Amino acid sequence: MSSHLREILSNKIKLCLKDKNIPKSCQAIVLKLWPSALLHIIKVHGSHTPQWNNAIRMYIDLIDSIQPIENIEQFHQLKDNFLSIARSNNNSLLLYHTEVKVEPALKALIAYYNQQLSAAKNSNFSSAEKNNILDKLAKLPANIKPGIWCEIYINEDTPARRLRLSVININTGSLVFVNRNGIKKLEKDAFIFADELKSGLSKVYKHDSLFSRPSAKEDTKFQKIV
Repeated sequence: MSSHLREILSNKIKLCLKDKNIPKSCQAIVLKLWPSALLHIIKVHGSHTPQWNNAIRMYIDLIDSIQPIENIEQFHQLKDNFLSIARSNNNSLLLYHTEVKVEPALKALIAYYNQQLSAAKNSNFSSAEKNNILDKLAKLPANIKPGIWCEIYINEDTPARRLRLSVININTGSLVFVNRNGIKKLEKDAFIFADELKSGLSKVYKHDSLFSRPSAKEDTKFQKIV
């Protein structure tokens, strides 16, 4: 039985590693620590159990995360998730190995992630991303500046919210909206917000419309800037 399980494990690992690049600094965690942990899992739980499936999924995700970054989507995926990936691998491997073995492998993994992200920032697609962000911001009307009050479209089932534009983030191409107390309530992609303004789903209001009492002849609704 043990020989049969080892064969299943060996075939599965080969399948997971097929056509994949394993950097030298990540070989300890990918080729040593995880195969040993997987062997324990398949012996204790078998190859048709949630424990085995979850472990294999984590192993595959780890391998995918250390592949070369080739586009903007992969860059953001790694940037947003590498600490979570490292943390989950650390917690799982500590169930089967001592900290003395796991800690250096995790430090090497995190160092590799940081190296990849740093190199990607200077790549061609990084420049393309910056141009894409500038294109988004260029879609905004000239009157869209921090401090203005807006009626922000949420969705068809949720009433629009009246919030103040606090920040135009030139690094992400997003707009941050806050309430009267300065508490962040919403973040919108600049391109999406520009499209909502154009279609009338979202609106921009005159500053004094929010703080002055309308006369009897004035419409009680806020005035849209056109």
